[in-house]
Amino acid sequence: MDADTTLSLHAARTFADKYAKIKSESQWAQSFWRDFFIEVVGVRDLLIAGVEFEHPVRMASTGKIGFIDTLWSGVVLVEHKSAGESLEKAETQAREYLASLDSAKRPRFFIVSDFRRIRIVDTIEANKHEFLLKDLPENLHRLDGVVKGHVNRATGVEVEADTKAAQLMGKLFIEFENAGYEGHEVSVFLMRCLFLCFGDDTNLWRRGDIGLFEALVDSSATDGHDLGGTLQELFQVLNTPREKRPKTTSKILDSFPYVNGGLFSEPLRVFSFTPDMRQALVDAGKYSWKHVNPAIFGAMFQTIKNKDARKELGEHFTSVANI
Repeated sequence: MDADTTLSLHAARTFADKYAKIKSESQWAQSFWRDFFIEVVGVRDLLIAGVEFEHPVRMASTGKIGFIDTLWSGVVLVEHKSAGESLEKAETQAREYLASLDSAKRPRFFIVSDFRRIRIVDTIEANKHEFLLKDLPENLHRLDGVVKGHVNRATGVEVEADTKAAQLMGKLFIEFENAGYEGHEVSVFLMRCLFLCFGDDTNLWRRGDIGLFEALVDSSATDGHDLGGTLQELFQVLNTPREKRPKTTSKILDSFPYVNGGLFSEPLRVFSFTPDMRQALVDAGKYSWKHVNPAIFGAMFQTIKNKDARKELGEHFTSVANI
């Protein structure tokens, strides 16, 4: 097994024996998958990892709200049935859920099960593997292919990264306060900067060994006098499809993708950066955001806007729940 996962034959055998005679979805499905991810996969904290039960989604086909049995955002979706029920029906339902999910949450893999059988489906390579629960230990390599690279999201590595990210954004917020900026526009502006920092380190766009946003901020004047205008232009570019951008758009700005969803659509004032404001943004850009859990972004801003909460962030590492 790859060092990034903690799948073990012993845990798989124990799990398979534990649920060998279970049949009812309504009574045991959540316990089954909670134990599966914690005991077999090795996820230490489902909340931090982003594993949810009964995740609501508006169905693309009907417009009604459906509930996904288990969703590990961006990793795997699970549709579970009672023992003996049709896995074909479960697979059809899982595909409908996938089509209805936001693209940021939509995983490559989904699993359907009736306790006795487990079927793993790869939507990109269009293949599937089915095996009996009792044969789970012999099929851990298939499970490893699903969770590889994601298990560490639920470890202390990410908790530390989340806290450091919150501290950096808190510092940036403080510098905006010191310059006399506050309110809704500042929150929107900083959320955009956070998204761009995260995008640099999660392969949303790349240019050589340095992220595009980091390079753009780093290239600004050290006193920050030109940074506000540059970022305002960047936001406009990000809100414009490539084919509609002016031909005079600079090469580095045009390297950024079009970002739909409205994050960059709201007009904002042009902020006049001080040297300290610029340095705080430079520091945020240079940080590695790849271990930061995006699920905390909204809560992070509620925290950094509160002076007492910001002090707590500076004193100790904290969990997603505390953030």
